[in-house]
Amino acid sequence: MPETFDIDAVRLSQARAAAKRSGRSLAEQIAYWIWLGQAVDESPEFDVKRLQTTLPENLTALESAVFLSYLEEATSHPTKEAEAFFEDRRRRGLGVGLDENGHLVRQKPAT
Repeated sequence: MPETFDIDAVRLSQARAAAKRSGRSLAEQIAYWIWLGQAVDESPEFDVKRLQTTLPENLTALESAVFLSYLEEATSHPTKEAEAFFEDRRRRGLGVGLDENGHLVRQKPAT
């Protein structure tokens, strides 16, 4: 059964712009960001508290621009591992996306 969630207009606009730059669909971009965030959150090599203190709202305008530029470049092309991860999710029907009304929908398993 499809599930919906709210996302603020600013984040949705950022996701649309990032999707356009990366050649992904909006759903693929959001899924990629979710995957990336989960990887960072669960990685023993990342200190999430330290990362949170360096997020753009705590940076100067110049630092924020540099940070966002670096982040955009670092995430604009998925790795082979990421592509394999998403291909496996699509094959198993675990993909999600947005319908024509902007509601989150779940993919059905491939037959």
